[in-house]
Amino acid sequence: MKKLSVLLLPKRKWLHKQQGYMLFQLGIVLALLLLVCTLSLPPFSFLQHRLVRTEIEKMTLMFRYLHRMALARNQDQHLKLFPHEGRYEGAGHCEYLPEGVIFAVLDGAQGPPSHPHHVLAKPVTYKDDRVTFYAHGTIQAGTIYLTDKHKQVMYALSSAISPIFYTRAYRYNSANQEWVVL
Repeated sequence: MKKLSVLLLPKRKWLHKQQGYMLFQLGIVLALLLLVCTLSLPPFSFLQHRLVRTEIEKMTLMFRYLHRMALARNQDQHLKLFPHEGRYEGAGHCEYLPEGVIFAVLDGAQGPPSHPHHVLAKPVTYKDDRVTFYAHGTIQAGTIYLTDKHKQVMYALSSAISPIFYTRAYRYNSANQEWVVL
């Protein structure tokens, strides 16, 4: 009777080996699929997009700080921009753009953001690359443009001619070729 049961039931050791081998194959296939997906992604990532936006937000805060300094001290304040060096300074602070962010414009983009009617040529439109915050509360008119180093995304920080302090941040939508207010 013992011999008969051995002949009818398959060996379990063989099943365990086959299952382990299939799991190993699945792991190899998933690793190769992950590698192909990683290599097929474009060089631009969400992190680069967020980095440019964060820098525009940081510059907006610097604008507000210098505006308040001008009012508090009753003295004009200045923000000097160095587009070729990737830095700006004002009120004794020097800030460098993070790696991957540059002062630049996208090819063929039109501006200024509030009324785009001509192709942009310069990343800074302020006279002498210098933003002036006046003691009476206004700001010099102009725009600063930032892009990522791959020129996939562009943001702008703009100040208009106005009797009050007024700045606005924009993101350029290259698909529609239009500016979106942040």
